[in-house]
Order: sequence, then structure tokens, then C-alpha cells
Amino acid sequence: MKNLADIRLLTTVLSLQVACLPVLAVPLPDHETKLCADKPNQVQSNAQSHTQHYIYIAVIGEVQRPGGYSLLATTPQSQQRPKSCSSATVTKAIQAAGGITENADVRRVQIRRQVFNETKQTIDVNLYKYLSAEDLSQDVKLQDGDAVVVPFAPGQ
Repeated sequence: MKNLADIRLLTTVLSLQVACLPVLAVPLPDHETKLCADKPNQVQSNAQSHTQHYIYIAVIGEVQRPGGYSLLATTPQSQQRPKSCSSATVTKAIQAAGGITENADVRRVQIRRQVFNETKQTIDVNLYKYLSAEDLSQDVKLQDGDAVVVPFAPGQ
């Protein structure tokens, strides 16, 4: 029965009304400041200007409030609104949806993404590795239009 639900979820077209509920996160500045060895009173900085905008995503499955969300994203101004953004990640999306339920399988989270020529891409995310081993690569950056799927854990 579980496999049937998984297959149905893969073929279901999501039609969501995206609520403009911003998730306000304070972006950390992307810069380093260091003292010059030969001029101890002067400071060098490679700080860049950043732009902020919203991306619209869906979070479905075993989360408290499944649905459409807008996430505040911060990108360097030198890039003109790239698809992936520094502050919009899987964990931020799940936070926006109220967190996971007790039935969530955090080892099999997926990001479903539409790419060039309407090809669909699925990215597997293991949030257990992120939480237990601090594997930051598992907190994948999201793109506008992504769907984050948190599946039901078998045996629960």
C-alpha cells in the first residue's frame, strides 16, 4: 500500500495557492575582514553587496503545515538573480512548514525540481546526516519552484 501512495505522489500534479508568508531569516554577511600586516590600523574587506528577493516553493508530506511558501533569499549583487540562493535551504523550508511530524522519514527527503526543457530532477537529501554528523551538504539550496517532499517513515 505504501508503494502505491509513493507512485501516486510522483505522478500527482501539485496545484497550490502560494501564500506569501515570508520566513524572515537574518542573512549572515558574506565577507571576511582582516588586518593588513604592514598597516595594522587599516582593514581590508571583500564584502559584496547583496540583493534580497523571494523564491516560491512547496513543502509536502510529513510536515506540520504542508503547502506553498515564499522564502527570503539573499544573493550577491554581482549575480543577477541566480536560481539557487544562499539563504533558502531545505531546512529553512521545513521550518517554514512548522517542522516535521513524528512520522517523517528524515533519511529520504527529496527535492523535486523542474530543469531545462521541462525535465524533472529529483535530489535526495538525508537530513539525518545533517543532524547527526553535521553534514552541511545535505542542507541543499533551493530554487524558485522547487517542491520539498518529506515522506512517511515505514514501520511507524
